[in-house]
Amino acid sequence: MKRVATVLSILLFSLGVSLYSQETLTNDSVVKLVKAGLSEDLIVNMVNSQAGKYSLGAGDVIALKNQGISEKIIAAMIRKNAPAPTPKLPDDPTAAGTSSNAGPGSSMKSACITRKAGSGRKYYPRL
Repeated sequence: MKRVATVLSILLFSLGVSLYSQETLTNDSVVKLVKAGLSEDLIVNMVNSQAGKYSLGAGDVIALKNQGISEKIIAAMIRKNAPAPTPKLPDDPTAAGTSSNAGPGSSMKSACITRKAGSGRKYYPRL
């Protein structure tokens, strides 16, 4: 009976830890972590690895600093909150390594001279 209770306790504890680790971090939760005495490196790792929704206007950053949050932690929050960069598309479609004969919507076959099957010839690129 004790074994069952011990195993059940361990399972419940593990479930609680995994649910807590999935929590979305906020300004308030970061302040709580700092006030609890967790190391700066640990908090930065948590910010980097967990989902976060931070308020980071000028007033918010000043409030975080006044509450004892280090600039290293604030910088990690800012990096995490930044939107993902959008890929830059080339202005010139030929700059992407395509031939000037093969424009958008064309296939490589349309940019090549073809011979009938069985003639022993292959595709040759148009110049």
